[in-house]
Amino acid sequence: MILRRHAYLLGFLVGVVLGGAVTTAAPAQANSFGPPFGFLYADSQLHTYSYFHLTDRGNLAFDHAFAWLDGQTDMGVSRIEPATEETDVLAKDARLGDNGPRARWDCVLISGSLTTCRAGDATLNIDVLDPQNNKNWKKSAYHEVGHSTGLDHAIEATNTCMKTGAVLNDDMLYLNGHDVEHINGKY
Repeated sequence: MILRRHAYLLGFLVGVVLGGAVTTAAPAQANSFGPPFGFLYADSQLHTYSYFHLTDRGNLAFDHAFAWLDGQTDMGVSRIEPATEETDVLAKDARLGDNGPRARWDCVLISGSLTTCRAGDATLNIDVLDPQNNKNWKKSAYHEVGHSTGLDHAIEATNTCMKTGAVLNDDMLYLNGHDVEHINGKY
């Protein structure tokens, strides 16, 4: 079953029905991580990825994002070519339309799980991303890789790539310390 951006609501509803505890809102500057309020978790600490029909800009952007994740978090990152059933993230470019999102994360759940992705697609929208603006390509790749670990959008923080929208400052190009703490705490 493929789930789009806000699939975590299903996990939240299941938690409420089963009597799970609902926590209070996270402090300012904190974006949600994992269910029930964030995106779905990755299946393990090892994050494998492969490329599919990437432009040069998309290739460079995802190269940076995965290298950063490997170097700045406790997750192990490994590129597998060609993609197999075991590949966690398939990074690609696609035409999602002029009015579509800059990028998109699509998750395939582990059978029987409502909280964990077996694999997913991180897609950059070549119809929207400016081919002359490397920063927006880079931020979009980092953003989708962040979703692949369980990170949600940053609501108040402006110093993370998990903030939606165009790049306003260089702090928006990367995951911030809070994001890294979430990832390292889980994996």
